[in-house]
Amino acid sequence: MSNPPRLALLIDAENLNSTCADELMRHASKSGQPIIRRAYGHVDHAHGWTSVAGLRFVHVNSAKNAADMALCIEALDLFHRGLADAFAIASSDSDFLHLALYLREQGVPVHGFGGSATKPETRAAYSSFTEFGGEVAPVQRKSTIKAELTEMIRQNGGALKLTRINELMRRARPEFKISEHPTTKTWRSFIAAHPAAFKINGSGADTSVRTL
Repeated sequence: MSNPPRLALLIDAENLNSTCADELMRHASKSGQPIIRRAYGHVDHAHGWTSVAGLRFVHVNSAKNAADMALCIEALDLFHRGLADAFAIASSDSDFLHLALYLREQGVPVHGFGGSATKPETRAAYSSFTEFGGEVAPVQRKSTIKAELTEMIRQNGGALKLTRINELMRRARPEFKISEHPTTKTWRSFIAAHPAAFKINGSGADTSVRTL
């Protein structure tokens, strides 16, 4: 009887909530032996993955897409060093579509795991895709955008650059796009619509938002 393929399970910790960890491990184990288990993200946006036993958390800086780039680089490193026979990528967004296609072109199975928000073209990029439904969800899904923005500003010392809001909100709520908001289409207009909660200071690239 042949041994199961050596599986590298790579998790986008900024996109998924750690409440799905046990279910993810069970499903991933069906695709191989997960000898490599890593979660990528900034500790402030790790959604509980830092405390999940049995995997290594890879901390990245707060630069945009830092977690995605780290995951892609390490996946390619594992592949070229011959340390994994198959890959499992856990994320609901489309950032790893090209990585999955590249690895599959090299003859390597790539299994995707994510939530219902995962786009059809992303699902099709994987050798197989397993949907977790409500178990894979951004943290604080039930809270309002206003409340989440207030908390983000508080966590950043009471002030946050306007240019960073979209990046941070995308991590917290990958399914939300300010351009699709029914009344305010930009973050500046959203903040202006809540004068009792937020105040804009400065101009240009130095524009920042504070809570009141």
